[in-house]
This record gives sequence, C-alpha cells and structure tokens, in this order.
Amino acid sequence: MRRLRRHGGRIAAHVGLGLLSLVVVFPLVYVVLLSFQTIQEASSIPPTLIPADVDFENYARVFERLDVVGLFTNSAIYTVSTTLMVLVTSTLAAYATTKIRMPGRRLVLALFVGSILVPPAVRTIPLYTMIAGWGWVDTWAGLALPLTATGFGLFFMNQFMLTIPDEVVEAARIDGAGELTIVGRVVVPLALPGIAVLGLYNFMFRWNDYLWPLVVTRQEWQTLPVGVTLFKSSQQLITWNLIAAAAVVTLLPVMALFFALRERIMDGIAIQAGK
Repeated sequence: MRRLRRHGGRIAAHVGLGLLSLVVVFPLVYVVLLSFQTIQEASSIPPTLIPADVDFENYARVFERLDVVGLFTNSAIYTVSTTLMVLVTSTLAAYATTKIRMPGRRLVLALFVGSILVPPAVRTIPLYTMIAGWGWVDTWAGLALPLTATGFGLFFMNQFMLTIPDEVVEAARIDGAGELTIVGRVVVPLALPGIAVLGLYNFMFRWNDYLWPLVVTRQEWQTLPVGVTLFKSSQQLITWNLIAAAAVVTLLPVMALFFALRERIMDGIAIQAGK
C-alpha cells in the first residue's frame, strides 16, 4: 500500500510538472508557428495553431522592412560589452568583499545590494540627465557604461564566492601570489559555474532591455527590441505573422547562449542549492 502511494505521488508529480512545462513552453512554440503562417491564418478567428502552408517569406519581409542587421549589431555590441563589464566588476567586487579583510566591506556590500530595491525606471531620469550633460546621448558610452556594475551581480557573485574555501586563497597568498593572480588563476576557475549563470542572466536581460535603450538612443545605436517595437507600431500595415518573425529573430541569440552554457548553468544551480 505504501509503495502504491509512493508511486502514485511520483506519477502525480510528473504529470503536474509536464502540464506546467506545457504552459511555460506553449507561448514560445505558438510564436514560432505564427511566424510561418500566412496573413489569412495569422488574422483568423479562432486563431490557427499549425500553419497549413509554411510561409518562409515572412522572415524575408521582416529583413526588407526593418534594418535587422544594424539593430542586431547594436544589440550584440551593447549586450556583450555590458555583460563582460558586469562579470569583471562583479567578480572583483565579490572577491574583495568576501576574501579581503578590509574595513567597511559590509557597508559597501549593503549599499550595492540595496540598489536592487530601486526600480530601474526611477534611476532612468537622473542617469539620462547625467548622460545628456556629457553629450553621450545615442552613443555606445551613454548606452553601456552606466551599466558596468549592478547590485544583483555583486550580490550573486558574493554568495557564490562564499562557497570557495578561504584556505585555498590563503594557500595561494603563502605561495607569494598577488591578489589579481589569485583571482585569475584560483578564484575564477572555481567560480566558472556562477560566472556562467550571471553571464547568461545579464545577457538575457540586456538583450531584451527596452526602457534604457529607448531613452538614451535615437537612431544610430537603436537596439533590436526598440526597433521591433517601433516596427510593430509603425504606420505601415504590419501583420502578426511578421511581428512573430521579428520576435523569433530576437529570441535566437538568447536560446543559443542558453544551450551553449546549459551544463555550466546546471552546475551553478546545483552548487547554490547545496549551500
């Protein structure tokens, strides 16, 4: 009887997880299917799920009406540069607050972590005023440099650094290694799972970032999410199948990075769960 109950509980758990997975995955699958539908299928009521005639021309039409290459390049430069800078600053700051005994490190950590509580929209106006005063509007510097360090990045890497034994760092110091050498040759290899998770999170967030690029860019450094939104709201007749095709183009880099780093991500989650 106990075995039957145990197996029944497992079956119920698997069924529940399967249904939850369908709920989560369905919007993504529907957008992909919608991107291959014809205009008639995309505007039909009730909505069409599986296209009768796969229309690959939707993607060609998106590239004709929207400067996908230019927007994609701007988004790639913005996302990659900010992600690399956040990884460097977060790793170094987390090492300093966990492995170096210096006065005020807890206060510094508290100030950075407290910035997570401030909504991004609240920071946008003073940041834009400062950027505009420096003449950085619609430039890479104005778009990327204000995001070189984040409170979440420091907090995340700080929690991960706590899993690295202090004895390893002390042994490297006894051997005569400097702090930067310890970070590069000892700490970073041990913290790679956490760095990969933070990198993916920041990449995903910045790639999909809309508010800050909308405020600080005009034309030259406009990013893909902003361009797709303006494409949707343009005066031309834009159908839902073309909007879905543009959305799929936006999703591809994030999905590719996730599958490339999935092992590191699983390792990082397992380490954090086992703390």
